[in-house]
Amino acid sequence: MNKYEGKLNIRSLLVMVLLVLFALTFTSCGKPSSLNEIKKTYNFPNPFEPTSVEDSLKKTIIRVQLANNTKIKDANLSIEIQDSTGCDIWAFNKEITLVEKEQNIDTEWFGKNGEGKIVSQGFYTAKIKIKSLESNGIHGGDTLTDEIKIAVK
Repeated sequence: MNKYEGKLNIRSLLVMVLLVLFALTFTSCGKPSSLNEIKKTYNFPNPFEPTSVEDSLKKTIIRVQLANNTKIKDANLSIEIQDSTGCDIWAFNKEITLVEKEQNIDTEWFGKNGEGKIVSQGFYTAKIKIKSLESNGIHGGDTLTDEIKIAVK
């Protein structure tokens, strides 16, 4: 073994890790079914700085952008915010009616936990789920999922 073999392996491993991180950062984690698709999920601003007052400038908007081929009509939207350890911080549930065209579903988060207290600085994961409420037919029970990272400063 020459003096460069160990360095090449470490360097190759580092490059692979960076490529995986890049791919995870810039691609959607959505798992679309054949007829339903989350086109893009993001939040803005990111990062954001919450305050104790529900100021319209001190929130982030979580936007779920559905593709125009979405066929489910009545659905339940759920968003769970988790801290870096996977503990649930905040949850949002709402029944929604979808139309057969591209549309955005926006939800505001003021950076507070379920008790109304401002969360600590750090990175959080928003897990988004849209579940069809139709009980029969080809779309009965379809679930669309995605997740994004939110930075709180």
